[in-house]
Amino acid sequence: MNNNPHSVLIIGSTGVLGSTIAAAFTEQQWTVLRGVRASDDAPGTVHVDLDDPDSVTQAMRQSELTVTSVPDHNCVAENIALKQGGILLNVSTLDSEHTRAMRQQSNATGTVILNTGLAPGVTNLVVADLLQQYPEADTIEVALGFSTKGMGGRAGVEFVYHNLTSGTHDTAVIPFPRPIGRRRCIAFAEQEPGWMGACADGRQVHIYACFDSRPLHTGIRALNKIGLLSKIPSAPFMIGHGSVPKSPTTESIVHWVSVKKQDQLLAARTVECRGDYLSCARATTIFAAAALDADLRANSGCFSSEEVFGLAELRPELSRAGIDVVDRTSG
Repeated sequence: MNNNPHSVLIIGSTGVLGSTIAAAFTEQQWTVLRGVRASDDAPGTVHVDLDDPDSVTQAMRQSELTVTSVPDHNCVAENIALKQGGILLNVSTLDSEHTRAMRQQSNATGTVILNTGLAPGVTNLVVADLLQQYPEADTIEVALGFSTKGMGGRAGVEFVYHNLTSGTHDTAVIPFPRPIGRRRCIAFAEQEPGWMGACADGRQVHIYACFDSRPLHTGIRALNKIGLLSKIPSAPFMIGHGSVPKSPTTESIVHWVSVKKQDQLLAARTVECRGDYLSCARATTIFAAAALDADLRANSGCFSSEEVFGLAELRPELSRAGIDVVDRTSG
């Protein structure tokens, strides 16, 4: 018996992340519509082609809420939600240019919430919560723990590859808890301060990458040091990441979040879970339930997750889903 009356449309449901999100909503007994480009009339699917806005509009009308894992730089589904109403959660990583354009739209009737996964997503809530306690902070530092097993499908790997090979990067030592320990990590996605949403508010934002495989991590750092990281072809990154796995991985994931003032640590927390995509999907179901429970009618427009939700509000549900926020250091 389905005791959950809510329905959700998943755009990108045939990809690794999208299919994991669809499974997570199904586990929570939502009625799930899987958006597919090839219209095969299979039960639980609906035709969605981002090159055909009418198909997107028709599909979105069939559910209470839409989740997209597709980094669509035309923002087709997002703009439909803003103009025609409804709630859409974006779990992908849109660049700041397209995010800014959506935030500047006037007369929006619907709500788009960005950064509704694990990172960005839960990490944003942690940053915002730390900044409430330490408004004097002038720097935000986030170190993302990447798993070679759980980097997911082609789109996810391409995202990591693009940001790693975009040039020569700075490095910083991040004091991860054991068993990772202190690691010199490489700067990542330097051109995307939009990951932190509005809470950055002019502060410096430093994002770093830490790979669980020490040989890979050391090799990437070495290539970066001699200026050859941008010369790596994409093919080696894609090996083993071309298809949707039968089940999501459950490796240990740790993300580091801290705030500083004049290079002095004020406070730090870690976001800890098992399975990158699995935990991202579970976090998305929590954001979705909170979005439907909240009265967003007065909040039409485009927002980042930390502008709509608070960590204290969602922390119990996140913990029940196996996503723990752990206090690490305070100054």
